[in-house]
Amino acid sequence: MIKINVVPYINTRRNERFKHFLLKLFNYDMLHPINCEKETIFYGWRGKVMNNWMKFINDDDDILEFYPQNYKILKSKSSVRIELIKPKTINDFINDMYRFDVKLYWDDNIFNFFEPKDILNETEIFDYYSMLLSKMGKSNELLM
Repeated sequence: MIKINVVPYINTRRNERFKHFLLKLFNYDMLHPINCEKETIFYGWRGKVMNNWMKFINDDDDILEFYPQNYKILKSKSSVRIELIKPKTINDFINDMYRFDVKLYWDDNIFNFFEPKDILNETEIFDYYSMLLSKMGKSNELLM
């Protein structure tokens, strides 16, 4: 699996279909299957239900705590605790994570819906495809 950074919509090629996808309602299962209502779209999170709230931890040990009305971000490398209104859409969640420097990666499931060029940072598209061609031993095709 190649980790693909999640970036705000404004940093992508602004594909209209991708925009509509980002406006879908955010659900915890997008991080890690808890209720199994939605397909996981973000990679690297583990979660569990705690009484009336949910806790998610990523590979960097950042913590997200979701409560009925809000959620908290606890940064692993500092004592920063940020409290926010629960995100309504996928786009809201992505923008919050980007703003507070919580690393997000797309799960491979995202490729069932979009091509890499639709979701990558616009400035990284060429590098991504160059890396893929190199891994396949076809980097000479870049010269064409």
